[in-house]
Amino acid sequence: MLERVDPSMPSTKFRKAQAEMTKGQAALYIQLRSGHAPLNKHLHRIKAKDSPICTGCNLAHETVRHYLLDCPATHRLRNEMMYSLGAESRCLRTLLSHPNALKPLMKFVGKTGRFGDNFGTMEVPDPVKKTKKNNK
Repeated sequence: MLERVDPSMPSTKFRKAQAEMTKGQAALYIQLRSGHAPLNKHLHRIKAKDSPICTGCNLAHETVRHYLLDCPATHRLRNEMMYSLGAESRCLRTLLSHPNALKPLMKFVGKTGRFGDNFGTMEVPDPVKKTKKNNK
């Protein structure tokens, strides 16, 4: 799935985005990009869940695409994310590879509460700007 999301993976662009994340955020981000996030479709495939059906809506298999783009249970939160990103955010590739999508995506993930505290906070801090004073 990664090559469908970002054929240049791992890229410099991705490494820069990852540098702004906690280890938990980076782990979940990679899992979302690879299709191995702890969502029911994947958990069912590895026999950790009895059903691949989304427990939020009970309408479809809970895949990364369903969770991020289609589930009616998170419609309001998704609209907030889409509003901040614009029309291209309806594309899974954009959501999982464009640097500007990282903060809104993680904010959406945190607000859904789908992964509990397993990955820590989902708020991505603003990157520290290099200045002469802090020499970073």
